[in-house]
Amino acid sequence: MHSFISDIHLYAEHLGIVLPDEQNLLWIAQAGLEVSLPPPWCPVEDPQGRIYYYNSVTKETKWEHPLDSYYKAVVKKERLKHEVERTVVPFSRLKKGKKGFLSKSCPTNLHMLAAASGPLVKASLVQQTDTDSESHTATLRNQDEPAVVRDLLTQKQALEFELERLKREVHKYQRIRDQLKASAKQELIQLRTSSLTHRSQNHKHAITDEKQGQHSHDKGAARLG
Repeated sequence: MHSFISDIHLYAEHLGIVLPDEQNLLWIAQAGLEVSLPPPWCPVEDPQGRIYYYNSVTKETKWEHPLDSYYKAVVKKERLKHEVERTVVPFSRLKKGKKGFLSKSCPTNLHMLAAASGPLVKASLVQQTDTDSESHTATLRNQDEPAVVRDLLTQKQALEFELERLKREVHKYQRIRDQLKASAKQELIQLRTSSLTHRSQNHKHAITDEKQGQHSHDKGAARLG
């Protein structure tokens, strides 16, 4: 058990998981270790004892496990997901706490002063109050959508696109594996059929030879008689 946990930690570091800060991402490393190698890939050992991977269909070879790029993309996606959640939630809370902010920027004494003043002063103060309100509203809107959040969302979309591409690659290998299995099964059926046909023919030849030998023996016995 301890050895398996050590393997998970080593593979996690290979995938780019930062330990011990990202313990919540260790499940990705464990899943990567438990998944089987997708056909038509197979492990091969070179003369120095090093393991590399060979694709029997495309003739491609690589040192890195064929699914490493997939799990690295999963790590980046989950990391961005947590970062976005930590960034967006505080801003949503700040938005709720700023409902009374506009009233502070437009104190009631200004409205009282406008009411007690003449028409020109009143119009000027009301216009200034509306301008300040619009300015604060625009500021809050910009704070609710900071550049860092937009950047994180853009990166998240790019990683999701890459993840979908890798999923399609895995599905392609699965289809190739199924085709290879079906082909091997068909060849096995043909081999069995050919073997049975060959055995049947040999059996017929043996019976024919036996009959011919018996006939010759009977003729020889008749001559001697």
